[in-house]
Parts: sequence; C-alpha cells; structure tokens
Amino acid sequence: MSKLRVVIIGAGVAGCQAAVTLRKISQDLEVVLIDSKREKGYSQFDLPYILEGEMDIKEIWPFNKDMLTSQGVIVKAGEKAISIDTKKKIVKTIMDGKEQEYNYDYLILTTGASPRRIEIKGVESYDTIKNPGDIERIERNIANKNKIAIIGGGFIGLEVAAALKRIGKEVVIIEAMPHLLPGILDEDMARIVEQYLKSLGIDIYYGKIREVSEGKIILENEISIPGVEHFIVSIGDIPNIELARSAGIKTRTGIIVDKYMKTSNKYVYAAGDCVEVLDHITKKPRRSVLANNAVREAIVAAYNIANKLGLAERREFKGIIGMGISRVGDLFIASAGISEEIAEKMNLDALAQKISTTIAPREYKNGIDTIHVKLIVDKKKRIIGGQVIGKGGVLTRINMIGMAIRNDLSLSDLVMLETAYNPVCTTTIDPIVKAAMVLERRLKNA
Repeated sequence: MSKLRVVIIGAGVAGCQAAVTLRKISQDLEVVLIDSKREKGYSQFDLPYILEGEMDIKEIWPFNKDMLTSQGVIVKAGEKAISIDTKKKIVKTIMDGKEQEYNYDYLILTTGASPRRIEIKGVESYDTIKNPGDIERIERNIANKNKIAIIGGGFIGLEVAAALKRIGKEVVIIEAMPHLLPGILDEDMARIVEQYLKSLGIDIYYGKIREVSEGKIILENEISIPGVEHFIVSIGDIPNIELARSAGIKTRTGIIVDKYMKTSNKYVYAAGDCVEVLDHITKKPRRSVLANNAVREAIVAAYNIANKLGLAERREFKGIIGMGISRVGDLFIASAGISEEIAEKMNLDALAQKISTTIAPREYKNGIDTIHVKLIVDKKKRIIGGQVIGKGGVLTRINMIGMAIRNDLSLSDLVMLETAYNPVCTTTIDPIVKAAMVLERRLKNA
C-alpha cells in the first residue's frame, strides 16, 4: 500500500513549517516540497540586517535542505509548479525544460508574494528587497554609489535606509503618503520615527515621483532631490495567487481560506503571504505578510490535513490582530491592531491616548530613557489597537497590547492589569497601564 502524499508548493517559512509539522505528526506521510527557488524558509525581515552586516546570511535559514531531508521531506528545489489539476489531483512542474507530474492526496499552497513594482519615469532599473539574492545584487549595485533613494516608508524601507546609513551611504526616503509607516502608525507616532531618522542624517520627503531628469528626482509637489545614484523600491507586495486562480480555487486579495486554512477545494489548503484570513477586530478578511502568522497558519493547515486522515486533532486559525515590530537603527517600532486613522476611516468612533514616559532607572542608565505608547479603544472602551516606540522595552509592551486585543479586554481591565515589578527593570506602574489610566481619567472627566 502506497503512502498518502501531501504536496506543498512554495518553500518559504509557511511551506517549510507545514512540511516539518506533517512529518512530525506522522512518519507514514509522504511530504513533497516544491519550489522554483533554491532558497528555503527565510523571512524577508532578516534581510536589511544582513545588508548592514549585523547578521550573516547563514544565520537566517530556520530551514535548509539538509534539515528538511533529515525530517523525511522530499525537497524538489528548482522546480516551478506550472499547473494544478484539482480533478485528477496532479501538480505539473517544469525544470530545465523538462516537465514532471506529482499526484497528491492533499495539497498546500504556500506560494508567497512578490514585490510590488512601479514605473518611475526616467529610471530604467531599480532594486527591490524580497530574498537573499536581492541583498547580493544590492551590494553589487551600490558598491560605487553614494546617494541612495528608498522609495517607500514602511518597515522594510526604513530598515534598509538605516542599514545603508550605517555602512556610510547618503540616504533619502521618499514616501507617497503624508507620513511614514502609513497604516502601521498614526501621524503623531510616525513623527517620532521621522525625527529619529533625521537625527541619523537621513532626509525624508513626502509625495509621489513625477520623473527623474538630469540626475534630479522631481516630485509631483515640485520638490527637487538632486544627486541620487540608485533606487531601492519597497512599497509592499502582491500575493502569488495566479496558480491557484487558474486551478479554479477562489481568490480575492489573496487565496480565500476558512478557519481550518482550507480553500474552496476540499483537498487544497493554503497558508502564508498568499492567503487572506479573518481580522480579529474588524471580522473582515485581510492579508497578513508576517512570518509569525505564516507559521501559525501552516501549522493549522498541516494539523487539519492530518485530521482528515485520522492522525491528529482538528485546529482552528482564530484570525490575526496585525502585530509587527521593527528595529530601525537603535529604535524599536511596534504596532498591534488598528490605528486611530484606520478606525476613523471605518467609522468605529474610536478614542486614543498617547503618552511618553520614562522607564526603569537601570534602563535609563543604559541610554533607554523614554518609551512612547499609544492606545486605541472603541466606543465600548474595548482595546482595538496600540503603538509603542522606544530604544528598549518595546517588545514586551506590544505583546501586552496584543494579548489585550486578542482577549477583548476593556480599558478598565488594562488599568487593573497586574504586572511584575522590580526597580532594576521596570516601574511600579507599567507604561501600558499608565497610558490606560490616563485615557480612563480623560474619559471620566469628559
């Protein structure tokens, strides 16, 4: 009797995690992992730190071929999946002009996303940053160039800007929206990041590029930026859903999945950057492009396929909060849930409170003197968002906010939250609790 086979298309973090999870559940499952690229199982958020020399490219692989094969995963690197026949349950691939077919009992799509590209009048080519090969190409392209323009003020764009500044380049950031990190931070918090970047000597401009002419970038608002020698574009990505769509699997902004990560075809599951999942706050579908969510989605998909085969319990993916953290230079920037600006656009009648406060004396001695916190609540005073910026203590605080959102805590719940205390590492009233107290007091006095 032949083994049951699960085929996975895409060897990013989600695909590799799904493969390893399936093999850990049962050694009797045959797991075939197909990807057109040679690189496997990395997160693009590692890449800027390689560029500045803080991380080695060898450090970013949570999965590699040797590790995968040691787990019994059959790795088909360099093979591109070109079609899926969902009726016959066959995936067709091509490599060096030779086609191959793989039968499957279940299929997992972890096809990821590709960098969003734009046309810049007067610019023949530019770099994007998505995979390790991009870093090597960028290093070659900027070797003899001094002034670099980063197009896009999101997490990756800012991390790349700080990395280039650290290695001695002159850097400008151009963001089309009115402030940095749109959709992640509100303007009042984004200005803190802007001030920090300017203190590093990074110039920031707002507006869309009209053209590049005679060595000058001309924005639509007539601002002129001279001397830029190279461009790196980081303006988000586009999910790779063409393969799924051509197979008749339902898509929207991403591949549509249910809470079990199952697509519109009962034998096909999906996870990672190519899918859209439920937003815990808005209860509407949205994409998430973070590795932490991709891993959880992949585990859920693997368990539910195993459940169909009688090998494991069923699991649910309970949606996303939208949590992210970045380190730009020495500054940590984090957000969870939705921003005040997005809440206003959604007519959620939200209220927000921003505070800047000192943290523990020992941290102060280490140069970590201030932490900036913003909380967002809805009209029922339920926590729906938060933003934290500082040189230390940021990860702990954003995770506190994330737990509050996930468990539908109210403002008063957060005010009464018990937190650990020791004068070496924190204050008697945690900054998150302090922000909640200030907002609660403001509401009572309104």
